[in-house]
Order: sequence, then C-alpha cells, then structure tokens
Amino acid sequence: MAALAIGGCTASPTSTPEAASSKSSIESTPAAKASPDPSANALDVTGPNASQKKAALFAYVEMVNDWVSAARTANYKDPRLGQYASGDALVLITKALLTEQSKGAVSKGSPTVADVSFGEMVPSTNPTEIVINSCFSDAAWLEYKATDGSLYNDVPGGKHRTQVLAEVKNGTWKIDQLALNGVGTC
Repeated sequence: MAALAIGGCTASPTSTPEAASSKSSIESTPAAKASPDPSANALDVTGPNASQKKAALFAYVEMVNDWVSAARTANYKDPRLGQYASGDALVLITKALLTEQSKGAVSKGSPTVADVSFGEMVPSTNPTEIVINSCFSDAAWLEYKATDGSLYNDVPGGKHRTQVLAEVKNGTWKIDQLALNGVGTC
C-alpha cells in the first residue's frame, strides 16, 4: 500500500464538507508519513484534542491509501474501501471506481495532500466528529486504459480544495463525507 504523506498540518476553524465530486486515490506531500499506529508521532498534530485529530487524520490518510490501491485495478468492490470510509464518502469512492471500471480505465501514480488544517469539532472537547481541510492534487495520479496501459485522455488533473468529515463509528474513526472541489480551488 502506498503511504500518504501529509503536508502542512495546522489547526484553523472552517465549516462542514460541501458538495462532493469524484476522482480516486491519494499520496501526499512532504511533512509526515502515515504510520500504522494512529498514536505514532509521524502525524505532527498538537494542541487541544491532538489525539482525536491525529486519529481522524490517520483515517483520512488510510482511506486515501485504500482508494489509491483499489484504483490501480478500478476495483469498486475492494473490501479495504470500507475500513476507513463510510456513508457518502464510501458511496462517492465506490461510484468513482465503478465509473473507471465501466470505461475501461485504471489510475496510476499517486495523488498528494497538502495544507492540512482542522475545522469544526463536535463536541469541542474530546470530539467524535472532526472536519479536515486539505489541498488534494491529482496531477500525478492519472487514468490509463486498462487494456494497453496508454494514457486514457490528456486531462492533467490539478489541485482541489478538499474537506472530509471524520466520525467515530463503532469505536473506529472513519471518513463519512468527502468534498473534492474543482481543479484550481487551492
């Protein structure tokens, strides 16, 4: 599984996720590499609610890593997709992968995530819901024809302002909402 590095972790207020768009997978920019232990210091998060923010960010990283892995074969039924994604986020990712598969495409490369910040947290102390904002770039994560490996089209991708809503579900942090805005929004 590709590791997703997160760039620019800071805390700042914002709103909840907005309308979502589709595209699959992520790898990230320099700063910290995701590790298998959400309590590890690899995710540089400090301040109030640091352990919850770190766990929510870990779920975001792993959701993207699972998406990237599934997109390599456009496998919309990949069982890993539900490990860190649920609700609308899981539906969006599944539909994006199904669309890729139906048009005979797969994704190669790795997206990046930068400028991570934290928005609204509910409740404000010891939260079970956290909004995470980032800049997602799919410029190095492109679609290719599954049949011959050639580039599917000449669409270069770009940077998308992204918001996710992380929630605790049955004791596990999952990304429940995913809003991936248009190219050039960050």
